[in-house]
Amino acid sequence: MPLGYRAHFDVHDHDSVVETALDAFHKWLLNKGYDVSKIGVGKPGVISDNATASISTFDIGESTVRARVDEAGSEGTWTSLLTIHVPEIADRDAEVLLEIYSPESQDNRPVRAGVPRLARTLLSRLSVNDSLAAVSDVPLLVTAGQVPELVAAITDPNRRGLLFAAGSTPGLPYDEWSSYVGKLLRQTTGLGSSYVLDADATELLEGSLGALHTVSGGTLRTYLPGVDIESELDAKRHRILSTNRIVNDSPKWIAGVLGRRALENALERSFTPDFQKVLDDIESNLDNVLLSGLSGTVENASGTDGSMLDPSPLDEAVRTPELVDSIVKDEPTLTVVDEVYLAAMATMKLLLGTDHPSTDDWRRLEALARAGQGAESRLREVADRLTGLKSDLAASNSRGHELTRRLEDEQLENADNFGALTVSEREVRRLRNVLLRTELATAAFFDDSATSEPDYPTSFVDLLASISELPGISFTGDKEKTTALDVQDPMGVWAGKTWGALLALSDYSKASREGRANCDVHGYLQNTPAGYRGYSANKHTSVESEDVENNPKFFNARVFTVPSSVSPDGSAAMMAHFKIAQSGLVSPRLHYLDDTARSGLIVVGYIGPHLPTQKTN
Repeated sequence: MPLGYRAHFDVHDHDSVVETALDAFHKWLLNKGYDVSKIGVGKPGVISDNATASISTFDIGESTVRARVDEAGSEGTWTSLLTIHVPEIADRDAEVLLEIYSPESQDNRPVRAGVPRLARTLLSRLSVNDSLAAVSDVPLLVTAGQVPELVAAITDPNRRGLLFAAGSTPGLPYDEWSSYVGKLLRQTTGLGSSYVLDADATELLEGSLGALHTVSGGTLRTYLPGVDIESELDAKRHRILSTNRIVNDSPKWIAGVLGRRALENALERSFTPDFQKVLDDIESNLDNVLLSGLSGTVENASGTDGSMLDPSPLDEAVRTPELVDSIVKDEPTLTVVDEVYLAAMATMKLLLGTDHPSTDDWRRLEALARAGQGAESRLREVADRLTGLKSDLAASNSRGHELTRRLEDEQLENADNFGALTVSEREVRRLRNVLLRTELATAAFFDDSATSEPDYPTSFVDLLASISELPGISFTGDKEKTTALDVQDPMGVWAGKTWGALLALSDYSKASREGRANCDVHGYLQNTPAGYRGYSANKHTSVESEDVENNPKFFNARVFTVPSSVSPDGSAAMMAHFKIAQSGLVSPRLHYLDDTARSGLIVVGYIGPHLPTQKTN
């Protein structure tokens, strides 16, 4: 099962962390209507018709506990694991880990896990932190005197999760602003730390972090782990949600974007070697329990621990071979009871090697039957565990192969971009030499007012916020699929390339209206008129392969929403597309419909990961 949620906390208080966390665990199950009195100790207990739960303790550190719940639903099985580890060293924090494993949907993607109520309950009852960053279920207030602590948390090299910081201005109502920031960050609960600075603290923060790494009033900044305030390049890693975006975009949509970003970071971060060893020891202990359980049932059945067996009703039904002979002699047609008895005698001979079983022999035979039932249950547990481990290993291998493939693709992209950059620089030098011999040299080198343009967006979130401003472009795509690309594109390179393609489409629309482009988009890219923006024709294709065109599944995946002015039924196939980047199975694409001849629009129906083909399916 894929891992759908992970929250990892540090807790200073050793004395009450286990008791408090398990109490929250019990209350969580009670609120679901489960019978917590049936929770198993070291093995699953049936707490409802569709759920089992267990609590296991381990001799690792001062105290280590693992609570587990398996819940069967219509989508599949959800597994929740709560691990509490208290180290023996007093000055080291206890650690709490909550993981939710979700089932896979019909399209082989994990069912998305929201923030579990257990995570919110743990945060409300425990004083937790992520190294130096405080973790809470609501954003924390930062005043001027607390700025040094916030700076330490932001720049702390040991911080694992994201840190969200919102700045204020003197005229911004702090209480309302803080409450609104809390709504924007509601899906990041347990996945990161969050702060809202007052106006004085916002002003002081810039003096500590510098202009590039600070957060301005009315904005929200996401600080990734590993902040380096000495690096200008590093500042680009830490995204800023502008005031304009906060005011104009849907709070629910922003919350989803921030939540996905925090979750992806939490799932990809590795544990410290010490804590990873604790988790490995827990898994090893669980394996040993299963194996010892199998061994124990066999040993008990063989009579080495007869005290564990209850008195048997078979004690009153001891039979002898002479009795068998008399049954067959006096009653040639055997009754059902006689047949059962003869089968039991044959089993006795096979397993215990005796023709004259005593009462103890019959009890041993019964014990073997019981042991077989117990062993079958244990074997099912082992099989389930092995299946889970195989699934985890397969997912890990798949992830490794995909990352390797993406790395190779990115290297090829970089090589191609480097070659194009080299050619461009050579052309720029040539043109400069030509201009130096003309009267236009001064204007060309020192007057950039005529060619100044807004900066390219550094994320797909920013791109979507600006796409409506492009003349001739109508975007009808799925915003969530588009913004999800930011997870694989932390530096905004793909977003910049996509924006370049959109600018080219916008100018193509303009050129078509002005009679400067009497061709399709591909022809325009091959021969872009002077003064209009273009894009590499090698990164564009007007059609799809025959496999896609002739396969209904692949074809339908490329049918997207269009305005009613373009198509009365509100949808149309979009085979023409830009190849934004080559990066494994992600390899983002932009699909569009050229309707400039009728409505004057370019309809962009999709910006997202590579759509399915015979190769990727």
